[in-house]
Order: sequence, then structure tokens, then C-alpha cells
Amino acid sequence: MVDLFTAWMPFKAQRRLDGIWTLLFAFVWGLLCWRLSIGLEEIHSYGDKTMLLRAPVWWVYVPAVFGTALSAIVAFAMSLPMIFSSMRGMERT
Repeated sequence: MVDLFTAWMPFKAQRRLDGIWTLLFAFVWGLLCWRLSIGLEEIHSYGDKTMLLRAPVWWVYVPAVFGTALSAIVAFAMSLPMIFSSMRGMERT
């Protein structure tokens, strides 16, 4: 982690700032998941298949949607204890 610009801040302020950035990261993962799910619906409706194996193309979207959704959930869960000091019992030291 690069703390070049925040090294002068108190530890609690650094944790809150890290939590805000992690929450923004979770929001972006959620946005990517939403757009991938829309792409999954569209590619599924086309019915395209690969040339050699004749496998549906939409299969490759499913792990991407699950992966981005899981990343958004994990980032959101990690950001809460950083932002709210009353939730200190949720995090490990």
C-alpha cells in the first residue's frame, strides 16, 4: 500500500480514508457486475455458439458475473469496519 500522501494523518483517519476508497472499489465492482449481467442477457438471447465445439458463448459470462459480484460483496464487507469505528468487533487485528 502506498501511503506517501497519508503518512502524516492519524491512524483512524488513514483507516477511514482506506475504507472510503474500498467502498468506492466495491461500487465499481458492482457496476461492472451489473453491466456484465446485461451483457450476459444479450449474448444469451443471440444464441451464438463457438465455431469448433459448438458451445454457447454466454457460458464465459457466468463466471465473470459471479466473480465481480463476489468481489463487490467482499470489498463492501471490508470497507464497513474501516469506515465505522463502532464496528471494530467485525475485523481481525
